[in-house]
Amino acid sequence: MSQAYVRDWHAYNAAQINEKTLLILLPLHTFGRPPIPLGDVLFAMVLKVYNKTTCRQCIPDLEDAQERRLISKVPMPSTILKYLEMKSTTRFLRQLIIQSSLPLSEIETVFAIDSTGLSTSQFVRWVDHRSGKAEVRDKRS
Repeated sequence: MSQAYVRDWHAYNAAQINEKTLLILLPLHTFGRPPIPLGDVLFAMVLKVYNKTTCRQCIPDLEDAQERRLISKVPMPSTILKYLEMKSTTRFLRQLIIQSSLPLSEIETVFAIDSTGLSTSQFVRWVDHRSGKAEVRDKRS
């Protein structure tokens, strides 16, 4: 048999009515390390990828950026990695790519992305190679 309890309806109603007002009065961060601004972390993520370095190796560049007031705080390497894994940062990174490509939109209309950085002097279509019909053509001729 469950035990009945007496509810203080006056206190319950007051809490429900004042919930939003009291929520606004709560401090945003009262324990642990203060959060790093999202803009600083995004800057660090882009710099890390652009420089093709590890998070630890990009710290001196981030310290330089902080001295030049491009960022307010230098994120720890683990923070950069944590944000690189977060799906919620994808939309911000995508927007940065779009914004950075706008100046070239008048000039570049057809392009292909090749992130490998590898190049050869021969051209073979993958479809032909896969089907065994590959005919190697030299790019230099």
